[in-house]
Amino acid sequence: MIGRIWGEEFVMILLCETFELLQYSVEKFRIKVEALPLQEAHSEYFLPTVSFNKTGATFECLYEKAAQNL
Repeated sequence: MIGRIWGEEFVMILLCETFELLQYSVEKFRIKVEALPLQEAHSEYFLPTVSFNKTGATFECLYEKAAQNL
C-alpha cells in the first residue's frame, strides 16, 4: 500500500513473508527511485531519496520520526 501524506512525502506499507525478502524488495525499490532525475517547474534537477524502517510502531509514531528526520 502506498499513499501521499504531504506534498512531497509518501508512505509505503509492505508485507513480506520473510525479513530477507522485505530487505531485497526495499533495496530494489530504493535503487530505482534514487536513480530518477526529477525537475520541478523552473528549477534544477534533483534526485529523490528513500528511507525505510522495519518496526511494529504505530503510524503516528513513524510519522513523527520521519518529520524529525527532514
